[in-house]
Amino acid sequence: CNDFLQFGVKTSELGGLAASRLTELSGKYFQGATISTTVEIDPQDELSLDVKSGTYYCFKNTNDARYSTTFEEIAPDKLAGPMSLLWLSHESAAVFLRAETRQTTYETGWRATFNMKETSDHYILRLDSYTYFNIREGGNLRFSFMQAYFLSGQPCRSNGLVVIPKLLKRDGQVIDLFENYQKGVPLQYSSILTAGSVPVEYNDKLFFDVETARSCKMYFYGNNEGVGTVSLLWVPFRQSALYAGMLVNGDQLFGVGEETQLRFQEVNNTDARTLRQLRNGKIKFKRSGRILVDYHGVLMHSCSYAKVTVYYENRPGATPIPFAQQVQGKTDSEKEGIVMSGAYTVKANSRIYLTLACTEGRVNEVMNGRVNAVSVLWFPP
Repeated sequence: CNDFLQFGVKTSELGGLAASRLTELSGKYFQGATISTTVEIDPQDELSLDVKSGTYYCFKNTNDARYSTTFEEIAPDKLAGPMSLLWLSHESAAVFLRAETRQTTYETGWRATFNMKETSDHYILRLDSYTYFNIREGGNLRFSFMQAYFLSGQPCRSNGLVVIPKLLKRDGQVIDLFENYQKGVPLQYSSILTAGSVPVEYNDKLFFDVETARSCKMYFYGNNEGVGTVSLLWVPFRQSALYAGMLVNGDQLFGVGEETQLRFQEVNNTDARTLRQLRNGKIKFKRSGRILVDYHGVLMHSCSYAKVTVYYENRPGATPIPFAQQVQGKTDSEKEGIVMSGAYTVKANSRIYLTLACTEGRVNEVMNGRVNAVSVLWFPP
């Protein structure tokens, strides 16, 4: 598959909402694609997933050696998925916005620009100057930015691609929320997903900066299939709670082969009466509800695949249930980003935690701090 494989989600009414592209497909047995988006739906709307490619031969059933790299199967459920949906009624007071990337070319750095598509409440969420998503009332904001790109120039390989979501505060202060890294692969199509949640105040502005090496030319795409899109979900504080943390035990993961818990340092908690981090690193929910978990990290490993999993414990000592996971194929001596999202229902006094597992190899590096972070957004039942 010398072009790309594209996984997308779409509705019967709106068409493509979001899509993720996999590249460098030859010689790597496992790769994962995460798709995340938000949409306002009407009764009887249908949501579907599809997979396509830029070249016919990815799907061709042939013995011709020229086309030996073909799409063979979706991984079994111990590696892939699952697909999760989180539905909110209008009574939740939630507001959503969707915008599409303006197709463009840049070198070294780029502040993403968009065209507005739709919003359920233009007063709460709006797009200013093609760049800044203006939030007009305090609450918890969940964002997902999916971007397809093409890199040109050997310097692209050394630094990769970094997406940094940022908040511009009313007093002019700019806060970097985290950094999402993707390995640079020149002359191949790929995509990057940046997703997370953050508490916001009146007149905060969210925007996205993209950075790479000097003299690396970046081509960014947007089309009606959702390969370049931003979706926002805003919920008032009274209808949600948010936890965010950054990894602190990356050094302890060096050389790990067996499944090991990831531990985070809390950087945000909007309601300690609803959820809190325990001393053992697990996140406890004091009230029943529904959660949306977003994780991104940077790994280096020789495993045939590494896997990040989110587990749910109904009570202390109960058998943990995995409800979200993502795999990453062997990276050898290069850093590579991994992203995962998932939703689940939780009971009062239940817990969740994340683990990293390695199959047939070892973990060589897991970076701490902003490049390895998790956010959990809680909603009432």
